[in-house]
Amino acid sequence: MEFKVLNISDSKQWEMLLGGFPMPYQDIYYLPGYYRSWQHYENAEPCCAFYEEDGIRFLYPFFLKEIEGYDL
Repeated sequence: MEFKVLNISDSKQWEMLLGGFPMPYQDIYYLPGYYRSWQHYENAEPCCAFYEEDGIRFLYPFFLKEIEGYDL
């Protein structure tokens, strides 16, 4: 089992993990560069969660930011 959460400073590793998926599952919307281009607009930190177990892989890019209006 492997679990990682990467941020934009880990772009090379993020791209390497994405490159391990078959081509039909590699899309521009999963690339760190896509998230970097929206970073200022979203006012958020681009991140990517990666999980692998028993040959099953999962990669989920997302923006990490504070939810306004809640004191969590």
